[in-house]
Amino acid sequence: SARVSSAWLSLSSQTLNMILPDPYGYIKTSSLAEASESKSAANFRKNELELKKKKAWDFAKAPFGSLFMNGFMLYMVGNSVQIFSIFITFMFLWNPIKAITEVNKVFTRVEDPELNLFTENWFTLLCNFCTSEWPFQNTE
Repeated sequence: SARVSSAWLSLSSQTLNMILPDPYGYIKTSSLAEASESKSAANFRKNELELKKKKAWDFAKAPFGSLFMNGFMLYMVGNSVQIFSIFITFMFLWNPIKAITEVNKVFTRVEDPELNLFTENWFTLLCNFCTSEWPFQNTE
């Protein structure tokens, strides 16, 4: 058995190709890769841009994701003046202001020269402004 395995190891790839035919349905990748290389690169770039645009919209809509949690927390705090309610009110005011000042940092992961993220930036600013003003619209 050792003699048989050494015989197989000594065969070159050209010899094996002459002995063993290609399997049914096998296509040599070298000619296929050359023909479709430009197509796959263009498709990959297109898909990458679409994913970045989708991710940018996810980042832009993120402030509305916490809106219901913030509303529930305000409801649970009540309308009395305590240290917890002051803390929650300050947090609801500070977090969107901080997010507005750091809006460009949010989109650094998806920046691309071919993408225009103007709409997403403005939508993020609008969402953060609305979420910072919403808790205080009924205060008297």
